Amino acid sequence: MTIKEAAADVGKGLVRALLITGQGNTKPDSDYKDWIHTFFPSVIAEILGSNVKLTVATETSALSRKALSETDVVINNSLFHRPTSSEFDALFEFVADGGGLFVLHAGLVSFLNDPRYTSLIGAHFVGHDPICAFQVEARDNTFEWAAKGCPVHPIAQGLTTFGVLNELYVPQMVTADLTVLARAKFIPVM
Repeated sequence: MTIKEAAADVGKGLVRALLITGQGNTKPDSDYKDWIHTFFPSVIAEILGSNVKLTVATETSALSRKALSETDVVINNSLFHRPTSSEFDALFEFVADGGGLFVLHAGLVSFLNDPRYTSLIGAHFVGHDPICAFQVEARDNTFEWAAKGCPVHPIAQGLTTFGVLNELYVPQMVTADLTVLARAKFIPVM
């Protein structure tokens, strides 16, 4: 994409999103062979809708300064990727300059070769349940008795409780400077 094409996208009101997916650990003896979740990009594109121009990459080389200059938000749903120091630097500069970063599901188990990433997202992966059904509530309902009275954060207004069939990832928070937007089984999920 040229700068002119990127400017045309912005002029159309399109949000330019870069989805990083795929697997960084491709050792032949790995338990996670060819993890790409090929259906995720199409589901994510459908959820994002027509106001988003989605670019999908399976390699961290997409985290170049040039590519990020043509991006509004990076969505990380990759597994075991290990960006280079220059790719990390480009990502951290992108966020420091106001670019968005949305870490989705497996993105908690990726980019772990630089401690700045864990500090940036505010948590690290501890483990997960087996695949099961659970409900996500758009509240910071830390305590069950207080759940009904918890306010909904302005960014989550209109988001109702919804069901999910997946692994419920358990994060360990590494900073107090987080605002929890949603929980499942009292575990922060957004």
